[in-house]
Amino acid sequence: MIQASRTLFLTSLATLILVTAIYGQDQKGRPGGPKVGPAKDGRVAGFEALPTPIPPEPLIPDAKPLRSCESLATVSLLNTTIESAAVDPKNPGICRVKAHTTHSPMGDEVNIWVGIPLSNWNGRFMGTGGGGFMGGSEWGINQPLAQGYAAGATDTGYQGGSGSFALNADGRLNWQLIRDNGHMGIHEMTLTGKALTEAMFGVAPKYSYFNGCSTGSRQGLMEAQKYPQDQRYHVGITGNKLEPAPPATALGRHAHERGR
Repeated sequence: MIQASRTLFLTSLATLILVTAIYGQDQKGRPGGPKVGPAKDGRVAGFEALPTPIPPEPLIPDAKPLRSCESLATVSLLNTTIESAAVDPKNPGICRVKAHTTHSPMGDEVNIWVGIPLSNWNGRFMGTGGGGFMGGSEWGINQPLAQGYAAGATDTGYQGGSGSFALNADGRLNWQLIRDNGHMGIHEMTLTGKALTEAMFGVAPKYSYFNGCSTGSRQGLMEAQKYPQDQRYHVGITGNKLEPAPPATALGRHAHERGR
């Protein structure tokens, strides 16, 4: 076991050194890497613009909203308060909902943002993750919305990018906020986002995806493994690549069986 671990470590180290060396030179042997400069036409100099993704085919033909965006404020969800539901003033084709979930008597507050297309919904839901100590942000749903997804994001119970949420004022561990950040925030966002989407269209999303890398990767894997009975996500997009959910979980088996 020790020898195998040592071999794996040395192999990984050698690979890292090789990649660093290649990345550090251009094709003529000069110091390389992207030349980051002022933004031009919405792009950062030195980086190629990413191609615009092709929106996926609709899974639920002729899906139409059965209610107004504003009426979602009256939807009753366990432990959840809908703070606002309004059409985006900059995009009348999008309904944006702000909600928060609490776990009485712990005093926590998990903020949740959900966006729902009012036309051209593709029949899917996409949950989004965060990075570093950030659980996520309301802006995380913009890209999925542009592709026709209903989408959700959450701050997992705190604002900011530090890990200070983990301690109470007296220096003791704040276990509820640790749980919110570790798994409950994403779980609550998923429940709320899919419930509101179904309330809007009268039908649940046919497929659901989780999009995240870095911290988002951990969040997606925790959602799959901590709540396998939910079968909430068919596929997780983690670590910057598309991956089926772990086969060992009920969610993963479901994803493999459905083939999406």
